[in-house]
Amino acid sequence: MKSSNVRPVELERINNAALAKSFIDSQIISLREQIGSKKVLLALSGGVDSSVVAALLIKAIGRQLVCVHVNHGLLR
Repeated sequence: MKSSNVRPVELERINNAALAKSFIDSQIISLREQIGSKKVLLALSGGVDSSVVAALLIKAIGRQLVCVHVNHGLLR
């Protein structure tokens, strides 16, 4: 059985801080181009994935981001 914990091919080359910063910077530029002056609504689960997305979006668009987290009582 193949492991599901495998990095996508395009991320395999990110193996040091300088490459990680370069990748993050390119994603921020791309997000700014895609979003423009629009607002973004992000549903936060509190997990790693949505938290990382929130951090990237904050760097990219700042106050254009609106985050929502609903405490439904089912979290650990």
